[in-house]
Amino acid sequence: MNRLRDLREDRDWTQKHVAGLIGVAANTMTNYENERRQLTPELIHKFCDLYGVTADYLLGRSNTPQPAVSKMDTELLQAYHAAPLEIRKIVNAALEAYRPASEQSADVS
Repeated sequence: MNRLRDLREDRDWTQKHVAGLIGVAANTMTNYENERRQLTPELIHKFCDLYGVTADYLLGRSNTPQPAVSKMDTELLQAYHAAPLEIRKIVNAALEAYRPASEQSADVS
């Protein structure tokens, strides 16, 4: 399984095109796709950003290309944790008001 090749071909891109986008020589791109050269963490990040996939998907550790949590969700969670306690209480109250009644009653038991 070679996800690098599959992702590139899905977009009808050439190795030369992708190599230019990530800043490597075309023959280096060939070596990555043919698994003759290991990816560095920096290149893994570049490929993940380029193709919009997770590192686990790129490396064959998962069959799910997209993260379970969106980038926006992650940023919102980080902002929530960084907010003062009073702001978090307001957010909690607002979220609680929008929870379905079935979920609210399940918390009581």
